[in-house]
Amino acid sequence: MESINFLWNIFMTGDKIKQKIRDKGITLRVVAEAMGVTPQNLQQLLRANIHVNTDTLERVAAAIGEPISYFYDEREVRLLRQLVELIEKEG
Repeated sequence: MESINFLWNIFMTGDKIKQKIRDKGITLRVVAEAMGVTPQNLQQLLRANIHVNTDTLERVAAAIGEPISYFYDEREVRLLRQLVELIEKEG
């Protein structure tokens, strides 16, 4: 599981999460409230070019009512699965 978390972190940046939230038509303020954090804290977590950890991504996904996979396109999911398989095979 540790390798999966590491790989999620490589792919997911705050900018991408913010865009997905905007695509859904929800404000960062609403997401922050649902997560139990201030909008300023959420902005810091999602600051441009900072990779977001899996725990934060799961909290954002829950706040907007989507599975964590909502943030990934199919190409990324396929690549991630291939990388996990390789790591597990080697490990």
